[in-house]
Amino acid sequence: MAPVPSLYARWLVPRLPALYAQHPQVKVEFRRWQHDDRFERDDVDCWINPKPAPHSRWPEGVVAQYLLGRELVPVCNPARAARLARPQDMLQHPLLHHSAHPGDWALWLKACGMLAPPPRLASGFDLAAALIEAVLADMGIAVVQLCLIERELASGQLAMPFGGWVSSGRGFYLCRRAERDGSPELHAFAQWAMAESRRWRRHAVGKPAGT
Repeated sequence: MAPVPSLYARWLVPRLPALYAQHPQVKVEFRRWQHDDRFERDDVDCWINPKPAPHSRWPEGVVAQYLLGRELVPVCNPARAARLARPQDMLQHPLLHHSAHPGDWALWLKACGMLAPPPRLASGFDLAAALIEAVLADMGIAVVQLCLIERELASGQLAMPFGGWVSSGRGFYLCRRAERDGSPELHAFAQWAMAESRRWRRHAVGKPAGT
């Protein structure tokens, strides 16, 4: 399979022991992921792709099932979080962002009732992993996908200064070609991945921002 690198390293790989315990017949081999690759080659049975935009459509012949990743949350160093009394206070700090999705900050601020002016963004990063590393280095505050920072939140390395999330409308999808039925192992993996994503959403995702 070919997964998005950030989800592959931060969410999927830590869960593979559970997959192998439940389905010892399944062995996952990872292939290189490239943006806009339709994966029409024979060495890829399925792949995980981010939806480019909320209303974009998948290419003809691709079956896509939503996994997770729509939930965006603000995150920062715990010491910085302790100095933030209101969401408006974040505007006095560097607002780090993913360079492919600069509008994520405006989405979250709008959910908190801050409609204008548009936020002034600081450094941008083209990889979610690099953006998270910048937050760990206390370069500022970022809005990131909740599923990518579960380890740092659990360890206390990072903190969410304010509760609630906002939907990006994008997220990660498990994709396959419609004309290929796939093997029993592929079906077992897909069923496990969908069940694991539902379990994660039940336990990790709270209320939306502004509610």
